[in-house]
Amino acid sequence: MGEQSTDRAWVRHVRARLTLQVLCPRGAELLETFARSRAVGRAPDLLAFAILQLTLTPSLERAADFATEAVEGRLSRSLRAHRVAAVSGERAFEAFAAEWVSEDRSLQRAVTLMAVAMDAPRERREETLEDALDAVLEGARERVVEFSTAIRGPAMGIYAFGVMLPLALVGLLPVLASSGGGVSTVALGVMYDFLIPIGLAGSGFWLWASRPAVSDTAFDLGLLSDARPVSWAIGAGFGAAGFAGVGISLVAPEWTAPITAVGVGSGTGVFVWLQPVIETQSRLDRLEARLPDALRIVGQRLEEGNPVETTVASVADRFDGPIGALFSRGATRQQQSGEPMATVFLGDDGLLTDVPSQRVEAGLALVMTAGDYGKSGGQTLVSVGTYLDELLAVERVARRELAQTTSTLRQTAVVFAPAIAGVTVALATGMKAVDGSGQALDVAALGQVIGVYVLLLAAILPSLSVVLARGFDPVRMGYQSAIALAVGGLVYPLSFLAARSLVYL
Repeated sequence: MGEQSTDRAWVRHVRARLTLQVLCPRGAELLETFARSRAVGRAPDLLAFAILQLTLTPSLERAADFATEAVEGRLSRSLRAHRVAAVSGERAFEAFAAEWVSEDRSLQRAVTLMAVAMDAPRERREETLEDALDAVLEGARERVVEFSTAIRGPAMGIYAFGVMLPLALVGLLPVLASSGGGVSTVALGVMYDFLIPIGLAGSGFWLWASRPAVSDTAFDLGLLSDARPVSWAIGAGFGAAGFAGVGISLVAPEWTAPITAVGVGSGTGVFVWLQPVIETQSRLDRLEARLPDALRIVGQRLEEGNPVETTVASVADRFDGPIGALFSRGATRQQQSGEPMATVFLGDDGLLTDVPSQRVEAGLALVMTAGDYGKSGGQTLVSVGTYLDELLAVERVARRELAQTTSTLRQTAVVFAPAIAGVTVALATGMKAVDGSGQALDVAALGQVIGVYVLLLAAILPSLSVVLARGFDPVRMGYQSAIALAVGGLVYPLSFLAARSLVYL
């Protein structure tokens, strides 16, 4: 079923690319560059599983087959195609590395070391394979550091020219009036509610396209099955919109009510809808974070001669949280049904059908494979845990390097932009800014134009922060934007009210 879904996705991608090639040849080239930069992010995963198979059976052919089965995506399909076309596994890996060298130079060195390891004694082979994995991991680390260094300037440029400067211009409207000029409300609406948001969205896409895909998390549509019913979300949204709109109209001007109702209502509805999905994703994150430790302990038990069935049960007793619960369910089911442990976890109705994580599935597949090899399999599984821990470390480095930038974008959307917008609108209208005809600028018209701009920022900036930190994850993007919409929808009119009160004092 998973392979059919992947094939359908690949067919859709090819059709879209051919269509774009006809309509916009340059666009097709850019899309291809973008797709390759996304795909190469799976290089550490792919080569890690190839190297781990080599420690069990020194065959590059089997390593290629095992890696392509364990890891999905374009990079995996590329290796599979070279494996079919080449006369040997070594030639397949060499052709594969040559195809992707422009995106990741470390692949060629890693592949060369893998080939050298095949002719080395066993002790030297393991050391050489570790060097091969270190090479591809170092390539991933370098891409993260280079991007995090280069991204600070453009990200701050988005903050300055997409948020601070437009809001400052609103505050300068009275200065324009004092010099005898004015500005049309329609022109302000076009600029703030159309041109600037398009520019921000385009800049955000460019940043995402430039981002190394090391820590991208593959989004599984199956996660949405955990979402609350849409009717609940709609009901909560309309209820929150009505309550907030009526409440704000009692203390603030009437024109603020639609802005508050839309922001609080849409934010509450999306928040209610996605909250269970976010909890599921958090459990998956905790599960993946403890997976390396669990694999190392399983490997140690296998080295001691314990069968995989009793090993799984002992691991369940050592861990709490999602990883302990998963192993506990596996041990209980195996004892009750007598099924092989591989069927318990990886079968058509296995426990992992409810765990949409390729990394967890691949890790447990390695557990079952290692169980067939006994002591040597246990030694390899200990290395598996170490390798996966290093992969997670690369991802943590990526998010830590970008933490300051992503935090600034989120906080701006939630608090700073709505607060500054409310104050600048109050100052501009309180100091008699004028429109293009020389008449005093309508407070309601200006306030609603900037209010829509604030809501658009609340949708765009948190989504961008998620994309930079984790890759394309529509659930987290929607969830963070929902929080910003609900909070910003209240902060904007309240800050306007507070500033306007000071203006009239």
